[in-house]
Amino acid sequence: MTKKYLFTSIIIYFIWLIGYVPAAPEFFLTVTFMMIYIPIWSFNAVGVPWLLESNGNCGWGICSLTLFGWLFLFVFWQGTIYIAIKAFTCAFIKNKQQI
Repeated sequence: MTKKYLFTSIIIYFIWLIGYVPAAPEFFLTVTFMMIYIPIWSFNAVGVPWLLESNGNCGWGICSLTLFGWLFLFVFWQGTIYIAIKAFTCAFIKNKQQI
């Protein structure tokens, strides 16, 4: 069962990569790396405390993450990936009792 999830996640990753073929690779890398941190800034804007140092009041508003922020980011993306893989496999596996 684990091999199915791993294979599915690899397929999803490559489909995602093929969909984004940028003209300028540095723009693609910038957008990709910044996209990882968007949940932190979004949840900080909503009012979740202790995600950014100085509560986001530093420089251009791009503050480093606190320990809680890194943990929050890790749990958020792990949960998002798990839900996406589970939804994808549920949609395409015929025998759904094995999931």
